[in-house]
Amino acid sequence: MNFARKFSIGFPPDLKFEDWKSFVDSFHPYIHDVYSSPIGDNLYHSRMPLWQYLEHTEANLKHFVRCISYACSKGASFNLAINTVRLLENNVDILNSIELMSKYLEIDQITTLTPYADIISKQYPDVPLLSSYNNIGYDDRFTQVVLGGKNLRDRSLFTKISNEGFEVKLLLNNGCHFNCPGICMGKKQSTCQSVAEQNVASNSINYLYALQSVMPFELHDYLINFDIDLFKINSRLLYNDQLEDVMKSYIENDNQVMFPSRFLRWGSLAMFHQHIEEIEINEVMKYKEKIWAALPLESEFVSSAVTD
Repeated sequence: MNFARKFSIGFPPDLKFEDWKSFVDSFHPYIHDVYSSPIGDNLYHSRMPLWQYLEHTEANLKHFVRCISYACSKGASFNLAINTVRLLENNVDILNSIELMSKYLEIDQITTLTPYADIISKQYPDVPLLSSYNNIGYDDRFTQVVLGGKNLRDRSLFTKISNEGFEVKLLLNNGCHFNCPGICMGKKQSTCQSVAEQNVASNSINYLYALQSVMPFELHDYLINFDIDLFKINSRLLYNDQLEDVMKSYIENDNQVMFPSRFLRWGSLAMFHQHIEEIEINEVMKYKEKIWAALPLESEFVSSAVTD
């Protein structure tokens, strides 16, 4: 399989430069872009552990610029993520944050939401806008659409979006629950927790993992043949060895589970962390086989096609 420049990698800001450099040196032929929220207000970040590393301090900014610059020197582009929903209502100056980043780095793309598109494009008309995974809908202000969650295996949607002239990027190893109501971002975290509890109460954890993860064989046997331009890796909270492992597994089609936590490389929803010891590879593979067998590859993915 040719995965040259096929992956979009989330930058882990707590990684030491030496470790990041080692990762980039090993995998740069496969990295299309590196994405990250900007240095600045913590409202840009939906993952609390990232806040302290992306707070606007001289040390954080220096480390951020050094790491992103190195990846770009190896052929990656820089994808700035302005895609949390509570920015305007909290009077966050989006343009000020973009300006700060553009002083030190060339911004090649901005992943954002529909309410911010006009604000950004008016000031930065030459920077392509990508429709975030968190977005509801897309239009011709965007050049790319990021999908995942309930659309993990929706071949007809990939084809439809591609035929409309947009690039398709698929988030492989994370995303909302297949029945997410789509109101979690910026709202009460309890919404996500209640959906997880409902799903676990109604289905086996093996079925849920099979449905809401993408293992390497699924990329090699199915998704690589669909109308998908790029594959996004949720990696901003990974340590160096984990980051290398998830990349290597997807590239080399390595589906072995030598230790339970490896399941989290391919599906990182919080509920999988909580039930990691209950996930059994043989059961997961049985469910995945049923899911793909029940899925008409030319029609819309329906998450209820297979029941536990």
